[in-house]
Amino acid sequence: MICLTGDVHHATLRTNDQKYADCGEVEAARTYVQIAARHDLKITMFVTGKAFLEKPEILRDIAQQPHVEIGGHTWTAFSPDLLYRGFGFVFGTHCGPAPWQRREIRKTLDLAEHITGTRPVAWRDHAYIRDDNTPGLLAQAGVRVLSDEVASTKTGPEPMPEGVVSLPINVVPDHEHLYHAHRTPERVAQRAQDTPGDFPSESYTPAEWLDQATQQIERIDAAGGVATILAHPLCMYLADRFETFEKLCDRLATKESVFAGQAAHLCPATTDG
Repeated sequence: MICLTGDVHHATLRTNDQKYADCGEVEAARTYVQIAARHDLKITMFVTGKAFLEKPEILRDIAQQPHVEIGGHTWTAFSPDLLYRGFGFVFGTHCGPAPWQRREIRKTLDLAEHITGTRPVAWRDHAYIRDDNTPGLLAQAGVRVLSDEVASTKTGPEPMPEGVVSLPINVVPDHEHLYHAHRTPERVAQRAQDTPGDFPSESYTPAEWLDQATQQIERIDAAGGVATILAHPLCMYLADRFETFEKLCDRLATKESVFAGQAAHLCPATTDG
């Protein structure tokens, strides 16, 4: 069983990937969705609240596809950076105080529901950043599944004490391990030298990443788990104009795919919920 996911950010975030792209993230997501549909794969797109403000029509169309689930991905993706760094200095958490975080979660979910007609039940924090308040605040807002733990040793969803289910990303993520755009072999080597232990040095060509991801997926699937894949639409576009993503979907086409939000029902401790 597999869960194919991607993250979509607003254009005004101005990430390094966005600077290298000749298309927007939402537009890349539309092509990503079309490719997955050709292979009859369900996908979950985690979308920032501000992306709904910028591209409501396209995201509404994407959400209406029967093989697509929309999840939340924070409101601003923790920007502007200076504000959230200030939160870290004052409150000891990059997420900000609980009332602020609660407000941003609800803003994102409310707008997603307004645009798509369906309230998200799955969530992924941008850059995997959360604090001790996050799971409980998400549960209070009606979110059932949180997917922001990267853990290759885990094979499927697990209950959390706050009342949500953790769906670990257990297949090598693309963005921090795939050569693309600004992430060149030379830059990776330099950053690893400048900040040892703080910058992932295990990076791969698209073909190498695909083979490693496939091996992990097969292992997890054979163990009866849920292989959760994070493949960003823009990253897949920048790597080779979706060539690797097309191959990935072709390899996944024989497997049962599920939405991230369905993990709440796949978790043994929550099958009655």
